[in-house]
Amino acid sequence: MKTCALCDQDKPSDAFYANDRTCKDCRKAAAKAWYERNAEVKRAYARQWRKEHKAEKREYARQYNRANREGHNVRRKRYEANHPEMVRARQQWKDYKKRARSVSGSRQATVLWFRERQEAADLRCEYCDKVVMAGQWEADHIVPVARGGSNKPSNLAVACIKCNRDKAAKDVLEWIEATA
Repeated sequence: MKTCALCDQDKPSDAFYANDRTCKDCRKAAAKAWYERNAEVKRAYARQWRKEHKAEKREYARQYNRANREGHNVRRKRYEANHPEMVRARQQWKDYKKRARSVSGSRQATVLWFRERQEAADLRCEYCDKVVMAGQWEADHIVPVARGGSNKPSNLAVACIKCNRDKAAKDVLEWIEATA
């Protein structure tokens, strides 16, 4: 039996870490209290570490995923089945980044335009004025890329999926005439 230096209770030896006068329960409570007092400092440290070790983290994740590919695929498929809107948003993001690189226009401005719209709470389709949520809208090219339009923010509009797919590669006026 040993007596804890913090709670003054007699406890068996296995309730203490080696060469420690404080029992495991008191040590855990003290660590939790310290973390709560210093949570922002810990978060800032973790952010800084991640920023400085980005390549190492990426390589570790690649190696881990290669070694655990089967389990990773199962988790990914389960996530995709439960979160189709997030999968769709991620794919949209990849598509727009790819297009922004391939078509004339400021890639940075396009990325910023897209991020601003993704973070907005309530968006409206610029054609039918319907409220669209995250994953339920697409960036439409007012002048289609197929007809020489660019990816500049001035040529992009928020559109619900139905309007964007219906408009396809038509000019706005042409599409309005066809639907009227």
